[in-house]
Amino acid sequence: MQLVNGVHQAGQVLHLFSASAPEWGAADVGRALGLSRSHAHRLLSTLAEIGLLERSGPGGRFRLSWACFGYGSVLRESDPLVVAGVPILRELRTMHGLDPMLAVWRRGAVFSLEPAATPTVTRLEFADCPAVGLVLISDLPDDELEALVASATPTTELPTQRELRDAVRHIRNGGVLRTLPTNDRNRRWLVAPVVTGESIVAALGVCTQRENFPEGQSDLIVLKRAAASLTRALQRNPAHARIHLPGPETTAPEPSPLVAAAEPPPPSART
Repeated sequence: MQLVNGVHQAGQVLHLFSASAPEWGAADVGRALGLSRSHAHRLLSTLAEIGLLERSGPGGRFRLSWACFGYGSVLRESDPLVVAGVPILRELRTMHGLDPMLAVWRRGAVFSLEPAATPTVTRLEFADCPAVGLVLISDLPDDELEALVASATPTTELPTQRELRDAVRHIRNGGVLRTLPTNDRNRRWLVAPVVTGESIVAALGVCTQRENFPEGQSDLIVLKRAAASLTRALQRNPAHARIHLPGPETTAPEPSPLVAAAEPPPPSART
């Protein structure tokens, strides 16, 4: 695919901005992207002219503009995965007492959805959440997958490279990733892929230290039902049947029993 060079470079500039590096000048951008200082300055000035950046003081540095908040609002209220996922995350937390995580893989990093009153997204490195990250990258082409697994640092939950590769095979066969307990109060991650068609579009995980719920349902069964509910919601195209996401000054509605009402996985499903 032929790219429009100027647009591609402008996108690269925007990707430089992060919580740890919120301001950039022409010299910094030039070094990061291999551009001349004058060209980097033109890119920054153009992005400021169209409202995506704003100048930060007299030092010739730039930061993201407030207009970017509007794009976040559009994504939060229209993206099918966000619209369908937030109620399920809230239900896992409020009705089942679990610590849930819904994440996607974008541009070599994990983006995790937090179901607060106003949902937010956090960018994480693979090393910050290896169990969730491993489920997400299992759908990548073999060469990309092997490069990531080979560079991954084994953790307490997945202590060896062999276990990382075994986990990938298990996920590709439709399994749910179950990590080893850590020393942190015997906590472990259970992570299920969210699949539409033949692609893993997200990973739904819960962090738990319990074996069973009072009613006898295991955390694993509830996670599988939640992932199945999310898959069905995506297949129904929730972009055309939006779920209202309450703002920070409204009261969230009582969560609907999406997980409890979901059909259990078939007996042949691998765990």
